[in-house]
Amino acid sequence: MLEVAHKLREIYQEATGDTYPRPEPQIGPSADSLNNQAVSLLDLAPVEEALQLWEQALQLQPQHLESIYNRGLILWRTGRINDDVAIVRELKEVQKSRKEDWIVNYLLGLVHLERGDCDRAKATLKGIKGLWAEQEEVQAALAQAQERLPHSNRLLHSFEGHTWGISSVCMSEDGRYALSGSHSCTLKMWEVDTGRCLRTFVGHTWGVYAVGLSADARSAVSVGGDYTLKLWDVASERCVHTVEG
Repeated sequence: MLEVAHKLREIYQEATGDTYPRPEPQIGPSADSLNNQAVSLLDLAPVEEALQLWEQALQLQPQHLESIYNRGLILWRTGRINDDVAIVRELKEVQKSRKEDWIVNYLLGLVHLERGDCDRAKATLKGIKGLWAEQEEVQAALAQAQERLPHSNRLLHSFEGHTWGISSVCMSEDGRYALSGSHSCTLKMWEVDTGRCLRTFVGHTWGVYAVGLSADARSAVSVGGDYTLKLWDVASERCVHTVEG
């Protein structure tokens, strides 16, 4: 556009014989340029300098998509934030005003990949329609989501059966069983692969605060609000020893 403006100034001078009266405006940095500078700095300078540039970009343009994405990712990867869903929320806020923009879905898909939620990454990337869906980077992200799907963070089972809040849980050494303690004074042994309750241990007179399993998962131990520690035989669900004091 500067080239067009310069040409128009020349035409104005030729047509009128006078110099175009308005001075060329001094244009400051844009959110795009600040974001590009920040990304370039990541390998050259402390990350704080890049973060400052993203802050400036977001002051100029609060919903600047690339700055939100890059800044959020760096804050998360460097442990400055521990809420990965916060990045998703910010990008979805931008999505409200840019519903037809494939870039929003693409970056959201990358965030879900980063979070290990490959199911959601696939669904988000498949939400890109038309010719944009065929773009190389979109297809590459989809392929990555599909490849990592078997190891994706996703809900496998819900373990239901306690009648009061659950205070503690542990896994057996081989990962086959889980033991949970509840404020309802009970312990429950679960089969991890199916989510099925195998055993219920009753004996505490106050809520269970902590639980543990032996290496062979034949014995369990629990600590209760009744000031007791109980040792259980898993097969019989029987308390074999109580330590008080």
